[in-house]
Amino acid sequence: MSYSTYKEDAAAISAVQRLAAKRRAPGVPGELAAHLPLLFDQIQGEAGLFAPTLVERALSQAQGDVGRAVGLLRGWAAVLPHLVTPTLSEEDVRVVRRLTPAFRNPEHGQYLGASPDHAPRLLQTDDTPEQTADVPEPEHAVSDEPGSEATDGPCAQKLLRFPRAVSDLETSGILKHGSGTHSAPHSALLATLAQGDTGALTTIAYAAARTFGSQREPIVGELRAGYAPVQVVHPDLGVQITLGEVPVCTAEFIVEHRYPGQKDAPAARFYLGAGTTIGHLERRAISAALLDATCSRDGAADDVGLGMLGDPELLAPLLDGAAACGHIEHFKLPHHVQFQSKLDPDASAYESVEDQEA
Repeated sequence: MSYSTYKEDAAAISAVQRLAAKRRAPGVPGELAAHLPLLFDQIQGEAGLFAPTLVERALSQAQGDVGRAVGLLRGWAAVLPHLVTPTLSEEDVRVVRRLTPAFRNPEHGQYLGASPDHAPRLLQTDDTPEQTADVPEPEHAVSDEPGSEATDGPCAQKLLRFPRAVSDLETSGILKHGSGTHSAPHSALLATLAQGDTGALTTIAYAAARTFGSQREPIVGELRAGYAPVQVVHPDLGVQITLGEVPVCTAEFIVEHRYPGQKDAPAARFYLGAGTTIGHLERRAISAALLDATCSRDGAADDVGLGMLGDPELLAPLLDGAAACGHIEHFKLPHHVQFQSKLDPDASAYESVEDQEA
């Protein structure tokens, strides 16, 4: 294919860029992030980085196109040097929301936190400010360990600790972690899901849930939202220091698997899927956890016919939103050379012979 039509007219390209720049409205720095936090979480999750200031800049440059903004951020991050590898423990996450849909009375209870889930899903057409109230933190979930309560900085809140709701099922052997069924390691699958396109994640997870059916509907074991400290080892002092916090959301999904006709079927009837994403867009973490559970069956004789929904190698290209956006948009570029070659009868005949031989 040829792009010579655009290359030969540099003046036209410059004019297009100037027109596009005029459509960008100036705004107060940080204003978008304050009003649209979940949009920023989506972009940061798909881009695989936490940088609200850069997200605002990329979103403005992309004129609100989420896919293009994600592509800009990925390109920017790809050339950065990787200096250190931060460490993270689940116990270090400062939890601000905890749900256990699979368990009515989990240890230390549930913590609804801040969420629009329980508000009426009606468009508010007036400008009346919503009523707010101070909600006390659950005292029973506060750790009494030294250093569990910060006094300054971004962590200046009590560190809430909750035991994992599914730990008893794991101990009893009823619940099992899958390790993947294909050549790619489990960590590669989790990384793919963590940066998957939000729309694709949701749609494919929904298709998987519908495939299981109402009798075997997957259930969220636990959903957490909080802030994870970014900890690294100081290069000179050799001690671990905390650079700041990153918002994260994690989900654990329980999927039932049957073994029809197998007398020696394993005791573990349930498989656990895990999903994590930057930010607090919970739909991303839930969808990732469900797809992890469907892909990590360890060869179980699954009788619902998941097909590609349970194959991580097939899911990977479908979840790459940046690649999908780029491929679809490239169709706007000139393809006249390619198309003219198809109109050439000799070229068409040559292609037909090649197709037949293939």
